[in-house]
Amino acid sequence: MTTTVKNIIIGFGKAGKTLAGYLGSIGEDTILIEKSKEMYGGTCINVGCIPSKKLATKALRKQYSNEDASSYYTKSVQEKKALIAALNTANYNKVDSVEKTQIIDGTARFVDDHTVAVDTAEGEKLFKADRIFINTGATPFVPPVEGLTIGGAIHTSETIMNLEEYPESLVIIGSGFIGLEFAATYAQFGTKVTVVDVIDTFLPREDEDVAQAVKEQLEALSVVLKEYGLWALCDEVYAELTYSGTHTSLSSFLPDQTIVITGLSKSHAMTGWRIGYILGPVPFINEVVKTHQYMVTSPSSSSQYGALAAMLHGQGDCDIMKVEYQQRRDYLAKELRRLGFEVASPDGAFYLFAKIPAKCGTDSWAFVRDLAQNAKVALIPGVSFGPGGEGYVRFSYAASMENLTEVVARLEKYLA
Repeated sequence: MTTTVKNIIIGFGKAGKTLAGYLGSIGEDTILIEKSKEMYGGTCINVGCIPSKKLATKALRKQYSNEDASSYYTKSVQEKKALIAALNTANYNKVDSVEKTQIIDGTARFVDDHTVAVDTAEGEKLFKADRIFINTGATPFVPPVEGLTIGGAIHTSETIMNLEEYPESLVIIGSGFIGLEFAATYAQFGTKVTVVDVIDTFLPREDEDVAQAVKEQLEALSVVLKEYGLWALCDEVYAELTYSGTHTSLSSFLPDQTIVITGLSKSHAMTGWRIGYILGPVPFINEVVKTHQYMVTSPSSSSQYGALAAMLHGQGDCDIMKVEYQQRRDYLAKELRRLGFEVASPDGAFYLFAKIPAKCGTDSWAFVRDLAQNAKVALIPGVSFGPGGEGYVRFSYAASMENLTEVVARLEKYLA
């Protein structure tokens, strides 16, 4: 028996799930096929950016823990697994709640141009559709090295993130951005890491000047600071809101001469709780405590208990926020470009710095005042950040999609 629908989507990735939800919401019968229950939501959520950034964040915080490396690492992987399981389930439920969309677990193959057979646990099922979308993703590249077989002590970038046994040493084949991200993560966990490659190039797939700049900055900055006895004061309040890359603190290279200032307002959306903290060498912090306790009134007890709960039990909260922020960033950037703004998409935080359309002039204060009065949209003038910001405005997408959609509608009317 063949079931006829309007759409068939093969692959429950970012594109597949979004398309399935949309097509079902407009009343089109849609089948979404996924061969692995562990991949609901796609690569980023399950085996890509979110789990890798979760481990990278935990590794960065290892230096502030008194727990032994092995126990800390195992708990970090277990936390990562719990987070991914929750996101995986949430993605399934979101698509499953759409009335006209059905999820089929199984492996698909084409019978003809409009018919797909799916091998499921209950046997083969046939589906026919006017449109078929392929969203099957990719798999990690395994280099053709003699005797190299995945399993046991040999991992891919996906399987190693499920390894709960602490690795004392690790050899990474490949010096691209993924290899170096894992190298930094495991080195911060305390693992002895060696990176090997067939070519003598740092970040071989990136622009040569970018790769060289990254290498030089990582190697040289901490050396110079240490040589001249300089201390680094690092504001890292947006560290957890790094999307595709991994935030690396200078403190991981120069812990004895780095002071990190951060807080919970961005990582846990606790703006207004007025909870911040500093990290640094123990002798320095001891002196700070002496000064602080006589000069500063402490936050309320309720704020402190809330902050403690966030630090102890909410370390994965930001990972979920980042997924939402990226969706809002992509939506707002696309719409602003359509309306004539020039926009660079950031890789962290929740702001867009946009160049005002030419027809509106370059006086950023005049633009935001007129926009506030006539469109009831409030922006920050770029010149507030310095003379180089004149002609630009700053948007914040730390707002609901409903509000962002309304902002776009008002801007479109204002600019018409």
